[in-house]
Amino acid sequence: MERTVHSPRVTKSLISLILSITATCGYLPGAGAASADGPGKVELPLSLIEKIGPNGWGKGKDSLRIFRGRGSDFRWELVSNSEQRARFFIKYKTVQELNQDYQVSVGDQVFFSHLPVTGAENEAVIELAAFELPAGLPTILSLTPPAGTQFPEPVIVSKLWIEVEGTEAVTVRKPSAPAARPSSLPGFGRKLSDLHPSLNSADLRDEKLTLRVSGLSAHPAKGVYIATWDGEIFHLDDSTPTAKYTKVADSLREPMGLCFVGDRLFCTEKSQISELVDEDRDGFYEAHREVSSGWPGTRDNHEYTFGLVHRDGCLYFAISVAMGTRPKTNQQAPLRGSLLEANIETGEWRVMAGGLRTPDGVGITGSGDILITDNQGEWLPANKLIVVQEDAFYGFRSTKPWHPLDKMREDPAAVYLPQGEIAASPSQPIELPDSWGPYSGHIIFGDVTDGGLQRVVLGGRSDAGRCVPLFTGLKAQVSEAGPRAGWRALCRGDCQRF
Repeated sequence: MERTVHSPRVTKSLISLILSITATCGYLPGAGAASADGPGKVELPLSLIEKIGPNGWGKGKDSLRIFRGRGSDFRWELVSNSEQRARFFIKYKTVQELNQDYQVSVGDQVFFSHLPVTGAENEAVIELAAFELPAGLPTILSLTPPAGTQFPEPVIVSKLWIEVEGTEAVTVRKPSAPAARPSSLPGFGRKLSDLHPSLNSADLRDEKLTLRVSGLSAHPAKGVYIATWDGEIFHLDDSTPTAKYTKVADSLREPMGLCFVGDRLFCTEKSQISELVDEDRDGFYEAHREVSSGWPGTRDNHEYTFGLVHRDGCLYFAISVAMGTRPKTNQQAPLRGSLLEANIETGEWRVMAGGLRTPDGVGITGSGDILITDNQGEWLPANKLIVVQEDAFYGFRSTKPWHPLDKMREDPAAVYLPQGEIAASPSQPIELPDSWGPYSGHIIFGDVTDGGLQRVVLGGRSDAGRCVPLFTGLKAQVSEAGPRAGWRALCRGDCQRF
């Protein structure tokens, strides 16, 4: 997909010609190039940058040497006395061809700009963005270099500034520090420490058995089935005081999702969807039939196939992006970071949504809406709970080839979950049934890092959703969860019923 940028994409030979002229004439090229001392110019001091990450300062901090965006935070807070239009400029030089654009964020607006090679001795000025400043309200202006690549040669930035078309003054300052959170009670800056008072729990662990739980599904008559990272499926019988676990399948490759459709049992594997078949009806699924496969992938250990839910004859699951052995360019296999739909009978699949990063949780509501939890990182400033819209794009990008659904402005999540405050690695979302009284219709999800369960109330079109801690006090971090005659949270090595 082609990307809209604010600087001209010209050939290297033409750039060299322009820059050789500027070395003689002193003219600074770039889309909307501005005079160094023009009217309405407001400098964005490099000294206000608090976090430069893996980058470095020039001599006397008169310039910034940018090698990589990840780990850095280039932000300024702008306050204008009146509404006026502003243009954002950068003065730089580089000998390194960049594989990604620079990103500028202003409020909810996002801009991308390509920085052409200038050569070691020449500087260029590029307009990065043009935007409106509101009257009297603080506006955060953020500059994000390419995040995933550590370039051997830096982009050397000597100056950043905005130019305003109005006559009112603009104040530039460090972004305000977040207000301190109260910490006197659990839930106000402190983690919850116990089960919700309206609930009881039963410990279903087998002390002799350690299960690295990766998937969960329940059959109305057969009970609960658990997938493990080690490629096995267990049946859980909790009808007696001592829970019993029985292995019913093995030799699977990274099963991360289970789903019953009637009496048929399906599971995800590393690169396919399989149906498990008990041919001799002895309770063990000895046959694994491929249902669907063929989406792009590599041998990266972080390319997971998450979740599995059923709707109208199709299975829905998410494929994550590479993180372990990806090249320094951060290039991804095509279509990674997608929600896919596969027909149960024909195996044909298609992309439902894109821009996902590590969508560890896939769920479905009673009305048929697909839910996804995604994990923060590059391009995703916070964890999120998504109510999936068809053909939507949720923000994660890499280098070319772009995802076919990529677009300038990402589609919003239902709820954003700030890292370290309410989530770190959110897992499978579940809609609570009518039997949960005032919580009926709310969404529950666990966390593979922080543990516990969180509760989400989804908002309408004009009402933001919200998330609050529900309880902790479990034996381990929650990987999977699901309802059946009560409610179960399956953790890394543990299982509890509520």
